[in-house]
Amino acid sequence: MNKIRFLHIPKTAGTTFTDCLNQFYKGRHFIFSGDLQKDKTRYWKISGSKRDQISMFGGHAPRITGIPEVDTLPTITFFRDPVERVKSYCQHVSEGKSRYLLKDYPPSKFNLDAFLDSGINELSNIQAKLLLGDQKQQLPHADKKTILETAVTVLKNDITCFGFTEQFDKSLVLLHYKLGWKKWPVYRKINAKNRQKLIKFTDANIIKIRGLNEIDIAVYNKALNLFNHQLSSIANTFESNLTCFKYQQGSSQLFFLPISFLRRPTKLLKRITGHLYVAY
Repeated sequence: MNKIRFLHIPKTAGTTFTDCLNQFYKGRHFIFSGDLQKDKTRYWKISGSKRDQISMFGGHAPRITGIPEVDTLPTITFFRDPVERVKSYCQHVSEGKSRYLLKDYPPSKFNLDAFLDSGINELSNIQAKLLLGDQKQQLPHADKKTILETAVTVLKNDITCFGFTEQFDKSLVLLHYKLGWKKWPVYRKINAKNRQKLIKFTDANIIKIRGLNEIDIAVYNKALNLFNHQLSSIANTFESNLTCFKYQQGSSQLFFLPISFLRRPTKLLKRITGHLYVAY
Protein backbone atom coordinates (compact mmCIF):
# COMPACT_ATOMS: atom_id res chain seq x y z
CA MET A 1 0.00 0.00 0.00
CA ASN A 2 1.32 3.43 -0.95
CA LYS A 3 -0.60 5.32 1.75
CA ILE A 4 -1.78 4.39 5.21
CA ARG A 5 -3.58 5.92 8.17
CA PHE A 6 -2.50 4.87 11.66
CA LEU A 7 -5.21 5.53 14.23
CA HIS A 8 -2.99 6.17 17.25
CA ILE A 9 -4.88 5.49 20.46
CA PRO A 10 -2.88 7.03 23.35
CA LYS A 11 -0.71 4.67 25.42
CA THR A 12 -0.94 1.65 23.14
CA ALA A 13 2.75 1.65 22.07
CA GLY A 14 1.82 3.97 19.23
CA THR A 15 5.04 5.97 19.34
CA THR A 16 7.07 2.78 19.01
CA PHE A 17 4.81 1.61 16.17
CA THR A 18 4.98 4.96 14.35
CA ASP A 19 8.77 4.69 14.40
CA CYS A 20 8.33 1.23 12.91
CA LEU A 21 6.04 2.53 10.16
CA ASN A 22 8.70 4.99 9.06
CA GLN A 23 10.54 2.02 7.54
CA PHE A 24 7.75 1.43 5.05
CA TYR A 25 6.12 4.79 4.36
CA LYS A 26 8.75 7.22 3.22
CA GLY A 27 8.31 10.86 2.30
CA ARG A 28 5.84 13.25 3.87
CA HIS A 29 3.91 12.32 7.00
CA PHE A 30 1.06 14.18 8.68
CA ILE A 31 0.75 13.68 12.42
CA PHE A 32 -2.43 14.71 14.23
CA SER A 33 -1.71 16.51 17.50
CA GLY A 34 -4.96 15.71 19.32
CA ASP A 35 -6.55 19.10 18.60
CA LEU A 36 -8.59 18.14 15.54
CA GLN A 37 -9.73 21.62 14.53
CA LYS A 38 -6.20 23.01 14.60
CA ASP A 39 -4.96 19.92 12.79
CA LYS A 40 -7.53 20.36 10.02
CA THR A 41 -6.59 24.00 9.62
CA ARG A 42 -2.93 23.02 9.42
CA TYR A 43 -3.71 20.30 6.89
CA TRP A 44 -5.68 22.53 4.54
CA LYS A 45 -2.88 25.09 4.56
CA ILE A 46 -0.61 22.52 2.91
CA SER A 47 -0.53 22.96 -0.85
CA GLY A 48 -2.41 20.40 -2.90
CA SER A 49 0.72 18.94 -4.50
CA LYS A 50 2.36 18.46 -1.10
CA ARG A 51 -0.81 16.94 0.37
CA ASP A 52 -0.73 14.38 -2.43
CA GLN A 53 2.79 13.39 -1.34
CA ILE A 54 1.74 12.43 2.20
CA SER A 55 2.25 8.69 2.54
CA MET A 56 1.32 8.19 6.19
CA PHE A 57 -1.16 9.85 8.54
CA GLY A 58 -0.67 9.22 12.24
CA GLY A 59 -1.12 10.80 15.63
CA HIS A 60 -4.12 11.29 17.88
CA ALA A 61 -7.44 11.89 16.14
CA PRO A 62 -10.79 10.09 15.91
CA ARG A 63 -11.25 7.65 13.05
CA ILE A 64 -13.66 10.09 11.42
CA THR A 65 -11.76 13.37 10.98
CA GLY A 66 -13.95 15.08 8.39
CA ILE A 67 -11.07 15.03 5.88
CA PRO A 68 -12.30 12.71 3.09
CA GLU A 69 -8.87 11.69 1.80
CA VAL A 70 -7.87 10.67 5.34
CA ASP A 71 -11.10 8.95 6.38
CA THR A 72 -11.12 6.71 3.29
CA LEU A 73 -7.51 5.51 3.59
CA PRO A 74 -6.64 1.97 4.70
CA THR A 75 -6.57 2.31 8.49
CA ILE A 76 -4.66 0.33 11.09
CA THR A 77 -4.63 0.64 14.88
CA PHE A 78 -3.52 -0.96 18.14
CA PHE A 79 -5.61 -1.73 21.21
CA ARG A 80 -4.51 -2.29 24.78
CA ASP A 81 -6.11 -3.75 27.87
CA PRO A 82 -8.17 -0.72 29.01
CA VAL A 83 -7.12 -0.89 32.67
CA GLU A 84 -3.45 -1.17 31.76
CA ARG A 85 -3.82 1.62 29.21
CA VAL A 86 -5.25 4.02 31.80
CA LYS A 87 -2.60 3.02 34.34
CA SER A 88 0.05 3.80 31.74
CA TYR A 89 -1.61 7.12 30.96
CA CYS A 90 -1.65 8.08 34.64
CA GLN A 91 2.03 7.19 34.88
CA HIS A 92 2.73 9.25 31.76
CA VAL A 93 1.03 12.33 33.21
CA SER A 94 2.67 11.86 36.63
CA GLU A 95 6.07 12.06 34.94
CA GLY A 96 5.16 15.41 33.35
CA LYS A 97 5.06 14.04 29.80
CA SER A 98 1.67 15.53 28.88
CA ARG A 99 2.52 19.17 28.37
CA TYR A 100 -1.05 20.41 28.30
CA LEU A 101 -1.64 18.89 31.75
CA LEU A 102 1.64 19.92 33.27
CA LYS A 103 0.25 23.06 34.93
CA ASP A 104 -2.71 21.32 36.59
CA TYR A 105 -0.92 18.05 37.38
CA PRO A 106 2.78 18.76 37.97
CA PRO A 107 4.89 15.70 38.86
CA SER A 108 5.79 17.16 42.24
CA LYS A 109 2.12 17.37 43.29
CA PHE A 110 0.51 14.59 41.27
CA ASN A 111 -2.50 13.12 43.08
CA LEU A 112 -3.79 9.92 41.51
CA ASP A 113 -7.23 10.00 43.15
CA ALA A 114 -7.84 13.59 42.07
CA PHE A 115 -6.65 12.80 38.55
CA LEU A 116 -8.99 9.83 38.17
CA ASP A 117 -11.88 12.07 39.28
CA SER A 118 -10.93 14.85 36.84
CA GLY A 119 -13.17 13.81 33.94
CA ILE A 120 -10.32 14.08 31.42
CA ASN A 121 -11.38 12.44 28.16
CA GLU A 122 -8.48 10.01 27.90
CA LEU A 123 -9.36 8.36 31.21
CA SER A 124 -12.70 7.02 30.00
CA ASN A 125 -13.42 4.73 27.02
CA ILE A 126 -10.98 6.57 24.76
CA GLN A 127 -10.39 3.50 22.56
CA ALA A 128 -14.07 3.24 21.72
CA LYS A 129 -14.38 7.02 21.37
CA LEU A 130 -11.61 7.20 18.77
CA LEU A 131 -12.85 4.13 16.94
CA LEU A 132 -16.57 4.99 16.91
CA GLY A 133 -16.97 8.57 17.99
CA ASP A 134 -17.60 11.70 15.99
CA GLN A 135 -15.16 14.55 15.50
CA LYS A 136 -15.79 15.63 19.09
CA GLN A 137 -14.67 12.19 20.29
CA GLN A 138 -18.01 11.29 21.80
CA LEU A 139 -19.51 7.81 21.83
CA PRO A 140 -22.68 7.22 19.80
CA HIS A 141 -25.91 7.79 21.70
CA ALA A 142 -26.91 4.16 21.94
CA ASP A 143 -27.11 1.32 24.42
CA LYS A 144 -24.09 -0.86 25.15
CA LYS A 145 -25.25 -3.73 22.93
CA THR A 146 -25.66 -1.44 19.92
CA ILE A 147 -22.28 0.18 20.52
CA LEU A 148 -20.62 -3.23 20.61
CA GLU A 149 -22.37 -4.32 17.42
CA THR A 150 -21.22 -1.11 15.75
CA ALA A 151 -17.65 -1.69 16.96
CA VAL A 152 -17.58 -5.18 15.45
CA THR A 153 -18.92 -3.82 12.14
CA VAL A 154 -16.27 -1.09 12.06
CA LEU A 155 -13.47 -3.51 12.92
CA LYS A 156 -14.56 -5.89 10.17
CA ASN A 157 -15.28 -3.34 7.45
CA ASP A 158 -13.40 -0.11 8.15
CA ILE A 159 -10.15 -1.16 9.84
CA THR A 160 -7.73 -2.87 7.49
CA CYS A 161 -5.79 -4.50 10.31
CA PHE A 162 -5.40 -4.06 14.06
CA GLY A 163 -3.11 -5.41 16.73
CA PHE A 164 -2.62 -5.47 20.48
CA THR A 165 0.07 -3.93 22.62
CA GLU A 166 0.23 -7.08 24.74
CA GLN A 167 0.85 -9.17 21.60
CA PHE A 168 3.04 -6.70 19.77
CA ASP A 169 5.23 -9.19 17.89
CA LYS A 170 2.28 -11.30 16.76
CA SER A 171 0.50 -8.13 15.68
CA LEU A 172 3.42 -7.06 13.52
CA VAL A 173 3.50 -10.45 11.84
CA LEU A 174 -0.21 -10.11 11.05
CA LEU A 175 0.29 -6.56 9.75
CA HIS A 176 3.17 -7.78 7.58
CA TYR A 177 0.80 -10.32 6.03
CA LYS A 178 -2.25 -8.06 5.69
CA LEU A 179 -0.42 -5.04 4.29
CA GLY A 180 1.95 -6.95 2.04
CA TRP A 181 5.14 -5.49 3.45
CA LYS A 182 8.15 -6.81 1.53
CA LYS A 183 10.43 -6.96 4.57
CA TRP A 184 9.97 -7.65 8.27
CA PRO A 185 9.28 -4.64 10.48
CA VAL A 186 11.66 -4.02 13.36
CA TYR A 187 11.25 -1.69 16.29
CA ARG A 188 12.88 -0.11 19.33
CA LYS A 189 10.92 0.72 22.44
CA ILE A 190 10.23 4.44 22.76
CA ASN A 191 8.58 6.52 25.47
CA ALA A 192 9.09 3.95 28.23
CA LYS A 193 7.96 4.75 31.76
CA ASN A 194 10.35 5.73 34.52
CA ARG A 195 10.60 2.60 36.65
CA GLN A 196 12.15 4.59 39.47
CA LYS A 197 8.95 6.61 39.93
CA LEU A 198 6.14 4.13 39.50
CA ILE A 199 2.65 4.99 40.74
CA LYS A 200 1.06 2.58 43.19
CA PHE A 201 -2.54 1.74 42.30
CA THR A 202 -4.89 0.62 45.07
CA ASP A 203 -7.76 -1.81 44.61
CA ALA A 204 -10.09 1.20 44.77
CA ASN A 205 -8.16 2.88 41.94
CA ILE A 206 -8.52 -0.21 39.75
CA ILE A 207 -12.25 -0.44 40.47
CA LYS A 208 -12.54 3.23 39.51
CA ILE A 209 -10.65 2.68 36.25
CA ARG A 210 -12.77 -0.32 35.33
CA GLY A 211 -15.93 1.66 35.97
CA LEU A 212 -14.72 4.47 33.71
CA ASN A 213 -13.95 2.02 30.91
CA GLU A 214 -16.82 -0.47 30.76
CA ILE A 215 -17.35 0.16 27.05
CA ASP A 216 -13.64 -0.05 26.28
CA ILE A 217 -13.35 -3.35 28.11
CA ALA A 218 -16.24 -4.81 26.13
CA VAL A 219 -14.89 -3.48 22.80
CA TYR A 220 -11.42 -4.78 23.66
CA ASN A 221 -12.78 -8.29 24.23
CA LYS A 222 -14.70 -8.21 20.94
CA ALA A 223 -11.59 -7.02 19.11
CA LEU A 224 -9.46 -9.71 20.74
CA ASN A 225 -11.83 -12.42 19.51
CA LEU A 226 -11.59 -11.06 15.96
CA PHE A 227 -7.80 -10.82 16.22
CA ASN A 228 -7.47 -14.44 17.34
CA HIS A 229 -9.72 -15.51 14.49
CA GLN A 230 -7.49 -13.68 12.02
CA LEU A 231 -4.41 -15.37 13.44
CA SER A 232 -6.07 -18.77 13.14
CA SER A 233 -6.75 -18.10 9.47
CA ILE A 234 -3.00 -17.95 8.76
CA ALA A 235 -2.04 -20.65 11.28
CA ASN A 236 -0.27 -22.78 8.67
CA THR A 237 2.51 -20.19 8.19
CA PHE A 238 2.20 -18.05 11.30
CA GLU A 239 4.67 -19.80 13.63
CA SER A 240 7.44 -19.95 11.02
CA ASN A 241 6.85 -16.29 10.15
CA LEU A 242 6.93 -15.33 13.81
CA THR A 243 10.28 -17.12 14.17
CA CYS A 244 11.66 -15.24 11.14
CA PHE A 245 10.39 -11.97 12.53
CA LYS A 246 11.96 -12.52 15.96
CA TYR A 247 15.30 -13.39 14.37
CA GLN A 248 15.17 -10.19 12.31
CA GLN A 249 14.14 -8.19 15.38
CA GLY A 250 17.07 -9.51 17.39
CA SER A 251 19.54 -8.79 14.60
CA SER A 252 18.25 -5.25 14.17
CA GLN A 253 19.13 -4.12 17.69
CA LEU A 254 22.79 -3.57 16.80
CA PHE A 255 21.57 -1.07 14.22
CA PHE A 256 19.45 0.73 16.82
CA LEU A 257 22.28 0.88 19.38
CA PRO A 258 23.90 4.15 18.17
CA ILE A 259 20.47 5.77 17.73
CA SER A 260 19.51 4.84 21.28
CA PHE A 261 22.86 6.02 22.61
CA LEU A 262 22.35 9.45 21.11
CA ARG A 263 18.83 9.59 22.57
CA ARG A 264 19.58 8.43 26.12
CA PRO A 265 23.28 7.59 26.57
CA THR A 266 23.30 7.35 30.37
CA LYS A 267 20.41 4.93 30.61
CA LEU A 268 21.73 2.89 27.72
CA LEU A 269 25.13 2.44 29.36
CA LYS A 270 23.49 1.31 32.58
CA ARG A 271 21.60 -1.40 30.71
CA ILE A 272 24.14 -2.50 28.15
CA THR A 273 25.91 -5.14 30.26
CA GLY A 274 24.32 -8.52 29.69
CA HIS A 275 21.66 -7.22 27.34
CA LEU A 276 21.60 -7.15 23.57
CA TYR A 277 18.14 -5.56 23.41
CA VAL A 278 18.83 -2.14 24.87
CA ALA A 279 16.67 0.33 22.97
CA TYR A 280 14.29 2.33 25.19
